[in-house]
Amino acid sequence: MKKLMTAAAAVAFAAATQAGIVVNTNCNPRSSSCPVVAFKVTANGKIAAPAVAGDYKTATKLTIKKGALVVFPTQSGTNPYTGEEECCYDAYSLYLKVKIGKLGEVPVGVFYENIDSWSIFGKKYNKLLDAEKSKKSSVESEIGLSYANTANAASGITASNGNGDTVTDSTGTDADLGEGLTDFAFIATAFGKGTYGYTYKQSKKSDCNACTVTADYYEFTPGSYSGWFAGLVTDFGGDYGCLMCNCADLDVFGGTWKAKYDKTWSKSAAGWESAAAYVFGAGVLADMIANDVE
Repeated sequence: MKKLMTAAAAVAFAAATQAGIVVNTNCNPRSSSCPVVAFKVTANGKIAAPAVAGDYKTATKLTIKKGALVVFPTQSGTNPYTGEEECCYDAYSLYLKVKIGKLGEVPVGVFYENIDSWSIFGKKYNKLLDAEKSKKSSVESEIGLSYANTANAASGITASNGNGDTVTDSTGTDADLGEGLTDFAFIATAFGKGTYGYTYKQSKKSDCNACTVTADYYEFTPGSYSGWFAGLVTDFGGDYGCLMCNCADLDVFGGTWKAKYDKTWSKSAAGWESAAAYVFGAGVLADMIANDVE
């Protein structure tokens, strides 16, 4: 699979229980044992696109009824108390079926990119940091994603990689996996809540030959997120009635989106496969695996 580019503070999943995320900042390459963190995604918005009938462009409805956001784990070390692997979560993939008005549905995939922001905070979060016994509370959370793919250097978009790993072919995702078929960029932000827990355990002296061992750690279980997205795309010819001195090839899109945590997909490292099959189908998933794309 693609190698993860490390980033600063992230979160780590407790693989033993698949119940929570343990805060950790020492991030390394992709973990094959820690589970992914996956969400079902829906969205509504608008995009500037050609009308189905007539020689003109209009603001057309954009909807996503079937999508998935997968956050991938990287190995960061071993919990000294439980002996289980701890993992950072710094990379994401988006699997989407995007419907553009009456023009039809287009599969879109953004594969293994860095997350811009993912954090938890709030009044109860601060109280949990000072907890002296096991306790759980609801906390606030934010997530931020962005992407820019500009293989053709479209005006107005700054390239982040240029390796063309976005699939938007109307004939199906498996038509040309790994090849960029359009230039586009987006940013998406969302706010949500989850459960943050502090666990405190002290062993019995008889368990360790008259010694006392204390284990304490924090876990976060995500809930649902909702927020906004906006972006630029070159698919539909850019400005028709250009009001600038230098006309662009870009059209805009934007709207609102939701991401609901899926605990079934989040049980193993291979959970991304279920998410991809849910959106694209088993045939495309097989092609993704064959082409080493997740």
